[in-house]
Amino acid sequence: MPTTALPEQWISFRLHRETYAQRIASVKEVIDYRTPVPVPGAPGGVEGVLNIRGEVITVISGHHLVEAPLPDEREALRIVIVEGTEERIGVVVDAVEEIVTLPSEAIEPVDDALRTTLMLGTARRQEQLLILVDLAAGCAAAAAGVTG
Repeated sequence: MPTTALPEQWISFRLHRETYAQRIASVKEVIDYRTPVPVPGAPGGVEGVLNIRGEVITVISGHHLVEAPLPDEREALRIVIVEGTEERIGVVVDAVEEIVTLPSEAIEPVDDALRTTLMLGTARRQEQLLILVDLAAGCAAAAAGVTG
């Protein structure tokens, strides 16, 4: 009897003009934007750190990860906190939209020529294209200075 993969839940969010989605299993929470404390000598894209309930979280610009311009207005931004391999990381996004359920057959893997550490694939949901990402892996690569 063949087994079918269970659908996965993703949290969708906006960065610039695109809609992205992150597996919800690795999202710990979403908070309103707060200005992080800058860290001298931090790699590009690192906005700083925040103390959230006694835990120091590194905050990285999602705009930097996807090479999009920073918005002029920062008050409506959100920080998506994801579980990385070694620590929790906060990623600044324009807006968090909704939780979506995607069956595995709806996910189109990225062509090898376009594969990056950040991008996992794409999925169509109604008329919307979702770019599926692994924020923790993308942040780790960006912090290490790795691109692509």
